[in-house]
Amino acid sequence: MKLPAMPLVPDVKAKLARAQFDLTAAEAGLSELAMSRGAALLDSEDVASIAAIDQKIADQHRTISILSDKCAALHRQVRALDHEQLEAERQSAVGKLEAAFKKRRAIALELEEAVARLGDLWCQLLESREPALEHWPDLFPRPPSEVLRSRQMERELSWALFAAGRPQMGITRLPAPGNVGLGVTGVSPKGIAGCVQEEHDAILEVLRSRPLPADTEEEIAA
Repeated sequence: MKLPAMPLVPDVKAKLARAQFDLTAAEAGLSELAMSRGAALLDSEDVASIAAIDQKIADQHRTISILSDKCAALHRQVRALDHEQLEAERQSAVGKLEAAFKKRRAIALELEEAVARLGDLWCQLLESREPALEHWPDLFPRPPSEVLRSRQMERELSWALFAAGRPQMGITRLPAPGNVGLGVTGVSPKGIAGCVQEEHDAILEVLRSRPLPADTEEEIAA
C-alpha cells in the first residue's frame, strides 16, 4: 500500500493564508451585521427582519469559529512541517560533518605517524655517527670535535620545523615540544587523533542536542 505524500510546506502556508483572509472577511462581515441590527432596532418595526439579522449573526459566529479552528489546525501543521524540515536539514548536516570529520581524523592519524617517524629518523641520525666512524682508520687520530656538526644539525632541524609550521608574523603554528601535564593524576595522553575525535564528538553532540529554531520560538510564545 502506497503511503500518501506528505504535504509541502508552501502549499499548507498558502492554505493558511487563505483561511486567515477568510477569517478577517468573516469578522468584518460580523461587524457589518451588528451595525445593521443596531440600525434596524432603531428604524424598523419588522421584528421578523431583525430576527433574520440575528440568524445571520449566529451563522456568522459559527463561520468565524470554524475558520478560527481551521487557521489553528493549519498553523499547527505548518509548525510540524517546518520542524520536520529543520530536523531533516540537521540530520543532513550531521552526515556531512561526519564524512568531513572522518577525513580530518585520517589526517590526524597520518600526522601522528609522521611525528613518530620524525623522532625515529632524528634519533637514527644522531646514533649513526659512531657506527659510521668505526670505519675511520686507527692509524689516524679521530676527527676533532670542531668538525662535527651536532649543534648545526639541531639548528637546521629547528629551522625546518619552524618553516613547516607555516609561520605568520614570525610565529610558527607548530607547538613547541613540552611535557606539561604528563604524569599528572587524571591526565592521560589521547594522541592527536584521539583528541581530534573527542572534538568531533563534542561538536556533533552540540548539533544533535541544540533546540530547533521552531522549538525556541514556541517556548518564547508560551
